[in-house]
Amino acid sequence: MKVERLKKWEYALICENEMEEDKLEAFIRGMDGKLLGIRDKKTYRIDLSDIFYIESVDKKTFIYTEKEVFETGKRLYELENELHLPFLRISKSAILNIDKIHSLHADLGGRIMCTLDNQEHISISRQYAQRFKAILRGEENV
Repeated sequence: MKVERLKKWEYALICENEMEEDKLEAFIRGMDGKLLGIRDKKTYRIDLSDIFYIESVDKKTFIYTEKEVFETGKRLYELENELHLPFLRISKSAILNIDKIHSLHADLGGRIMCTLDNQEHISISRQYAQRFKAILRGEENV
């Protein structure tokens, strides 16, 4: 992607392929820091900072906050492309807000068990554990 300054307060962003364009569009749409979620047939705007994790179960995607669960029409891979740190993919079926981690400990089979600030437990699969540890140590950019 190229960025060209046209004049003060005005820039042109040039995407080199459709994937870059899709990512840029998703990023701009997500800049307000909220996701849409449905609960009890009502649609809510959920602050990203309130989200603990997002999980896909039986082809449905759910957003978990401290005490509430919302359904979203977006697929997990779409949310993964839209969200940036502190959100991190931790398994084939979940994205975690790492700012909500209270504690971590090693689990069987190379997994990492997280206790969240609301005392829920969520597992980081071994497939994602190495990248997760590298990001926590500041060794890898997302």
